[in-house]
Amino acid sequence: MKQAYGDTGIAQQLLAPVNIQLSYREYAIYQDSKDALLAAGFEVSDFGDRMIQLRSVPMVLGQAKSIDCFHDALDDLAECGKISTQKRTDRIIQMACKHAVKGGERAPMEAIFELIRQMIRDNVTPTCPHGRPLVVEVTQRDLEKRFHRIQ
Repeated sequence: MKQAYGDTGIAQQLLAPVNIQLSYREYAIYQDSKDALLAAGFEVSDFGDRMIQLRSVPMVLGQAKSIDCFHDALDDLAECGKISTQKRTDRIIQMACKHAVKGGERAPMEAIFELIRQMIRDNVTPTCPHGRPLVVEVTQRDLEKRFHRIQ
């Protein structure tokens, strides 16, 4: 999912533009950072008197939090000159967890083999989004110990 979303923002057009009244500080940041906002997936147009129209948001954020996320992006730009990708990464991790095969869940063998092929082909880190291992190495010695062939 991280690879699909990449480093640039995939934008989701809003059904209806959202008008946002900015403070003087926020408006100045918006004026100086239009390219960074667009690259992050925020399509914004000036609507006059410090009012902007938000036309698209980064796809992983959805419309429900679009205004808050836009303000967060402006805060990030003011603090460090760039938009933090951590919140977006956290959201992608959350989405990955919801779509993942859960422990105890049965899956067809072909689906499991396809997941393994994708992991190998795409060189996926063999951990879940939280860092727990997806695979473990079992050596010949481990098997012999388990089956009491050696001490």
